[in-house]
Amino acid sequence: MDGIFVYIIAMDPLVKEQVVANSDGTFSIFINDYLSPEWKIKAYNHAISHIKNGDFDKKADVDAIECEAHGVFV
Repeated sequence: MDGIFVYIIAMDPLVKEQVVANSDGTFSIFINDYLSPEWKIKAYNHAISHIKNGDFDKKADVDAIECEAHGVFV
């Protein structure tokens, strides 16, 4: 995948990662520096799955998208 930039930064401990769709069609993934190496990889893979699934093009709210990503259907 082209156009994905990853940054390890200090974030609120409750936030594992955040993905931003940039105006030029690229994505920025911010991963919490607070996480262990294992959880950094999990956070990265989770973020990549949102990009691969086209979640930024969906009209659903973020809670519904997260439930779908985690296999939780309410």
